[in-house]
Amino acid sequence: MGGVRVRSVVGTLVAVGVLAALAFLAVPAVLHSDAATTTSVVAGAAPQQLPAGPLPAAVRTRWSAPGAAEVGSGTVVVADSSGVAGRDPLTGAQRWSYHRGNARLCDWTSRDGVVVAVFGKRHGCTEMTALDAGTGVRRWYRTAELGAEVDLTSAPGTVVARSGDQLIAVDTASGLNRWTARKPGCRYQPVAVGGLGAVAVLDCGARTLLVSHDPYLDKQRWSRPVPGTRPVVLAVTDQRVAVLSGDRGGTLSVYDGSGHRLALVTDPRMASPAAGGQPPGLSVGGLLLYWTGRSVVALDPAAGAVRWAAPASGPPVPDADRVLCAVPGGFAELSPKTGRQVRRIAAGEDGAGPPRGALLARVGRLVVAAGDAETTVSG
Repeated sequence: MGGVRVRSVVGTLVAVGVLAALAFLAVPAVLHSDAATTTSVVAGAAPQQLPAGPLPAAVRTRWSAPGAAEVGSGTVVVADSSGVAGRDPLTGAQRWSYHRGNARLCDWTSRDGVVVAVFGKRHGCTEMTALDAGTGVRRWYRTAELGAEVDLTSAPGTVVARSGDQLIAVDTASGLNRWTARKPGCRYQPVAVGGLGAVAVLDCGARTLLVSHDPYLDKQRWSRPVPGTRPVVLAVTDQRVAVLSGDRGGTLSVYDGSGHRLALVTDPRMASPAAGGQPPGLSVGGLLLYWTGRSVVALDPAAGAVRWAAPASGPPVPDADRVLCAVPGGFAELSPKTGRQVRRIAAGEDGAGPPRGALLARVGRLVVAAGDAETTVSG
């Protein structure tokens, strides 16, 4: 009896020791888990929409924050290396936030009232999260086998994730796959999405192709050799696909929905956007507008001609019946038909204006200028 009791005591001590060791190992794991290192703050309600109206004759900087930004559901969404936060447009006060302590933010975009963010760890960018743009409430979460670098492009109803040799299109409402495409041995360049498809330049070493995929269905529409050097998909509209290459200062190739080339135009004013990625072109009144790094250029794809070019320090954005762009010392409203400056708006106490290359967005009578490193809101 005594021997049995000793063995029981020893067994108990061993079991306690094992459990203690397991607990010791589990504590660091729990402390570094996704749940333990995720900080999520949600807002009680979506912000009130600000009344629309023209910008005043002169604007001042109301607030600024480090990081790039987009506008969604009346909120200025600002990102940093570990997550995103929604700020009040008027005051800059943080309304909601979502940050990961054990992962980095690979890329993000705002579309259809949600913010879709991709997070990654050492083995790649594998986690996608959608947050309500107005409140920060999580809409959905999923995993996706993406590479170390991801670039997101969005259109109504879909977000396309580009990573190396693959594209994954995800429904913004549910997070479910719409389609996937993979081209081993090749590399997709930035994607533009519009009514005629999700179109990208596909670099396959000896061959460079222009590939169009249905934006919503699992179907590649067409593939064509793309002419010129350093081709960039400028814009995809409901009727045309415009591709710009760097030959002879600037060459524009215009395609229809079947991939047939309709026009080939060369003009020295059509310099390709700088390497590193300028935003895609903007379709306004049948013209395609884009920023070359020095000027806003308006192309007429139907006529195969440049209609006008105007100096600017950043890409354009539609603003009622005009086009708004940054210029030294402030902003300028241009006529989309002629490029003529209709009104100039002074910005900032020092007259410096927004940072060069900043992406603009309007919220009420405010203008958001989102640079790579800092976002400013003026009004």
